[in-house]
Amino acid sequence: MGGAKHWDQSGRWIELHSGEAFCFQDQPTIWAKYIELADIAHALSNICRFNGHCREFYSVAQHSAVCALLAAEAMPKGLDPACGLRVPRGELELARWMLLHDAHEAYIGDISAPLKKWIALGGQGDSTASQLKGIAREIDSAVESRFGVLRSTHPDWEKAVKGVDLAVMKVERRCLMSDRWEWPQLADVPEAVLDGVEITAMGPREARRGFMAVFDALFGASRGVLSSGDWVGLWEACGLSRVSESKEGGPGGPPHLDDRPGGGAGGVA
Repeated sequence: MGGAKHWDQSGRWIELHSGEAFCFQDQPTIWAKYIELADIAHALSNICRFNGHCREFYSVAQHSAVCALLAAEAMPKGLDPACGLRVPRGELELARWMLLHDAHEAYIGDISAPLKKWIALGGQGDSTASQLKGIAREIDSAVESRFGVLRSTHPDWEKAVKGVDLAVMKVERRCLMSDRWEWPQLADVPEAVLDGVEITAMGPREARRGFMAVFDALFGASRGVLSSGDWVGLWEACGLSRVSESKEGGPGGPPHLDDRPGGGAGGVA
């Protein structure tokens, strides 16, 4: 480990898959240098969504890749205010951030939304919830800095991220959970959004490969400009399929992130 964090015996650091250490007592401004994609992909692929209560193992890594691939498809189908993000580079940047929107969980774990609400509104008071949210946001900022993704290109950015996350959750509930309970947080997700999309749960190794493939497509030389074959291949690599073939380019929807009005991908750093 090259003596990583040998000076810190306080227990306020974790060992990462790479063998590096991530210290919570460091200033957040230097966290970015300890953040590596391989660590994020490995950790998220081993963390199960929904506290492990899905019918099959379904990782945060697969969820993140699914969110990235479905972001461009969900946006034009009634996810207000996501449609307001149809500005230059907006759609590509949203897809890139959706891949990384849960990256902080590689360092602090996955805390369920109901538990977060109980901590904030219940007997634990708001200070604990605010601290957890603050740490997650600081790690998000470090991730943003490390990979050069833009997180605030539009005033409704956070609402758009939440909108895509909920739309994907609606598919996840249908494909991976029981149908015994209605989930009130999904009540306002339009029925037509992601209609016919199916998710097949994958093991950690496959989910990690899918996550990395989507990263390469969105952040690599192609800059999000994908052929129809590439797009379909990414869907398959991430456990996505469609009940009926899309009229816009097969399973996976539009094959290019930059061929719709305002969705240009050129010049993205």
